[in-house]
Amino acid sequence: MGAITVTALKRSPQSGHALKHTSQ
Repeated sequence: MGAITVTALKRSPQSGHALKHTSQ
């Protein structure tokens, strides 16, 4: 799932931020 998070971050910084928040 790490790769997906990285891809989301690269594709959409906002989405990546939300994913990181959910991970925490």
